[in-house]
Amino acid sequence: LSKNRDYVTDLQVNVEDFNQVANARDRLKKQTKFKVETWKESNGQLVAGNELRDIIAISVSLTILLVAGFGIYNIMNMTVNEKVREIAILKAMGFEGYDIIQIFLTQSMIIGVIGGIFGMLLGFALSLGIDAVPFEVAGLNSLPMAYRPIDYFMALFFGLITTFVAGYLPAKKAALVDPIEIIRG
Repeated sequence: LSKNRDYVTDLQVNVEDFNQVANARDRLKKQTKFKVETWKESNGQLVAGNELRDIIAISVSLTILLVAGFGIYNIMNMTVNEKVREIAILKAMGFEGYDIIQIFLTQSMIIGVIGGIFGMLLGFALSLGIDAVPFEVAGLNSLPMAYRPIDYFMALFFGLITTFVAGYLPAKKAALVDPIEIIRG
C-alpha cells in the first residue's frame, strides 16, 4: 500500500484442512475488496521447484533400479554360462524348460528380496540420520522427512519387478539349452 510500518500490508489466514483452501479464499474474496490468494498461488516458483525436485528424485531412483537390474542380469547370465553343463544334465534327467526357468527365477528373486529389504532398511536408517541433523531455516529445526510406508513398498515392488525381468532373460536362455550339444562338448 506504499505506507510505513504502522499499516497492515498483508494478512495471513491458516485453515485446518488444506484441501479447503480454495473455499476459504473464495469466501474471503467475497468479504473483502483486497487481493486474496492461496499460499500456492503466491509461491508458484517454490511449488514448481518442489515438483521438479520430485521428478528428479524419481528419475534418479528409477535409474538406480535400472542399474541394479543390469547387475542382477549380469550375475544371472554368468551363473547360466557357468552352470550350462549342470543345466544340460538336469534336462537330460527329464527337467523341462519351465523347471529350469523356475530354478533361476527363484535364485534371482531371492537376490531381489534380500536386496530390497536391505535397501528399505538402509534407506530408513539414512532418513533417520538426515532427520537428526540440525537445520535451522525458515522456522524449521531439521529437514522435514516423510516416513510413508507406501513409498518403501513401492520401491520394493519396482525393485522386485526389475529383478524378475533381469532374472527371466537369462533363465529363458538356460531353458533353451540343448543337453545333447552341451554333453557332446
